[in-house]
Amino acid sequence: AAVIGVDLVLLPGMDGTGNLLAPFANRLAIGRTVKTVRYPSGGPQTYAALLEFARAALPDRACAILGESFSGPVAISLAASDLRVAGLILASTFARSPIPSVIAPFTFIDPNLVPFSIVSRALLGTRAPDEIVCRLRETLASVSGSVLRERARAVAGVDVTDLLRSVRCPVLSLQGRKDWLIRRALFRQLGECSPQCKVVWMNAPHMLLATHAEESAQVTDRFIQTIAARTS
Repeated sequence: AAVIGVDLVLLPGMDGTGNLLAPFANRLAIGRTVKTVRYPSGGPQTYAALLEFARAALPDRACAILGESFSGPVAISLAASDLRVAGLILASTFARSPIPSVIAPFTFIDPNLVPFSIVSRALLGTRAPDEIVCRLRETLASVSGSVLRERARAVAGVDVTDLLRSVRCPVLSLQGRKDWLIRRALFRQLGECSPQCKVVWMNAPHMLLATHAEESAQVTDRFIQTIAARTS
C-alpha cells in the first residue's frame, strides 16, 4: 500500500504501556507508520516530565498525535508547542482535571486496593470481551502502584485549557456516551476551547479505543488522511 505522508504517534492512558491499543494501532498501521509511546516506569511521572519524554519520540516530520485519557494534556501541550504536530486526536480525555477537589486526596490511596471488577466496569463497561478484560488485568498488574498514584496526582492538578486555545492544527475528539469517568462538561470544554475541534460521539465506554477499535480506527483514519492532504 502507498505510504500516507503523516505518521501517527499514540500516547497511552494512565497505565503508560499502550498494551490495550494494539488492535487499534495495527489497524491504522496499514499505509503509515504508527508509534506507540511507552512511558518510563521510573523517574518523575509529572506531566512536565512525560511531555518531554513524548516530545523526544516524535518523528522528524509532520505527524498526528493521539492522546488517550491520561495523555490528553500531553498531546495538547505538544500540539500547542511543536510544529511537527499537524493534527491532534483526543480520545476519552480532558484539558482540565476530571478529578473533583473533594476526591483529590484519594489519589494517594494504593490503587491495588480497589477491586478489579470496579476498575474494569469503569474503564471497559459491562460488555467488553473477556480477552480485553484479561489484557486490562495483566496490564494494570504490570504497573507499580506508586507510578499509578503519581500519575493520578498529576491528573488532579492539570489544566491545559489555555494551551488548547492556542492549538492551530485540526483537532478530532472521540468521546464515549457511556464514559463514566469524564464528565460531559469537560468534553464540551474541549470544543469550546478549540473551535476547529471535530467531535465524534461513540456508543462506547471510557476505553473506546480498546472496546471499539475498528470504529475508532475508521474515524481516525479519515481524519489523518485529511491531514495528509493538507501537508502534501
